[in-house]
Amino acid sequence: MKKTIYLLWGSMIVILISAYFICPSLYSTSSINRWVEWCSLNIWVAYILITVLRGIFLLPSTPFVLGGIFLFPHSPAFVLFVSMFGVLLSASLVYYHSGGLNFSHKIIAKYPDRVRQLSARLQSRRSTMIITFWSMFPLIPTDLICYVAGVAKMPVQYMLTGVLIGEFFLNFCLVYLGGALI
Repeated sequence: MKKTIYLLWGSMIVILISAYFICPSLYSTSSINRWVEWCSLNIWVAYILITVLRGIFLLPSTPFVLGGIFLFPHSPAFVLFVSMFGVLLSASLVYYHSGGLNFSHKIIAKYPDRVRQLSARLQSRRSTMIITFWSMFPLIPTDLICYVAGVAKMPVQYMLTGVLIGEFFLNFCLVYLGGALI
């Protein structure tokens, strides 16, 4: 199963890059505009699906939130809601499947001291605050701390509370401040 997911993920990346080199006009502004017009009735459904599925591929949410702002400038509250739904679903999936993903032996082998320190901190009373601040910073993937929280067996409600607060702050700023810049 894991190999199938990796194969699908890698194949998608190769297909998208190949398509860009074979037919770069697919990625032009006019092509994207035509696609958006063609999908105008289903664009919300597509955006919701893409936002939710991005978590499966461990992609950061920030570009998708910004994309939502550009696609739906008159619906910032819904963009925020969809973004938060996708982030929380992704965090839950990564947390509950952290043992099955088998990244832990690679991470522990590469950063044994940091993993021990972070695992110990995630067992402390300040664990929710650590997750919150981690989630507020857009350059560090939230899914990584959710993965470590799952491996460390941190209580899920504390992890989700930290993700909810941190990501809400980040996404609120992206949606409303980014939307104001548009």
